[in-house]
Amino acid sequence: MPRLEQLEHWDEIELRLRWRWTPYEIERWHKQRWPGETPPSVRTLYRYLKNKTATWFVSTLTQAELGTGVMPRLNVLQEQAHAIETLKLRVRAMLEDNRPSRPRSEHIWTCCPAC
Repeated sequence: MPRLEQLEHWDEIELRLRWRWTPYEIERWHKQRWPGETPPSVRTLYRYLKNKTATWFVSTLTQAELGTGVMPRLNVLQEQAHAIETLKLRVRAMLEDNRPSRPRSEHIWTCCPAC
C-alpha cells in the first residue's frame, strides 16, 4: 500500500481527519464514494493521527461557529470565482454605460439574486 500522502484522494481524507472524523468513518465514507478502490487501513489512519497535536485538528469552537462537520476546500475557490464574475459584470456595465446622466440605481451591480 502506498504512503498515505501518495493516495489519490489524500487531500479529502486528510481534511476529514482534521475535522475529527474517526478512521472507521473515513473507511465507510471512502467505500461509499469510491466503491472499486481499497480504502486506507483503519490501523494506518490511527497511527497517522497518533502523533498529531491538538492544534492540527479543527477546533470544536470553529466547528460550532460553522455549524457543519465538513468544510470543503473548494468553497474558497467558488467564492473567489463568484467575486471575479461579479466584478466582470460590473466593469462591463460601466464600460457600456457612457451616459453620465443615467441614475446609479439602474446599474446591475450583482450577478445573481444571492448577492
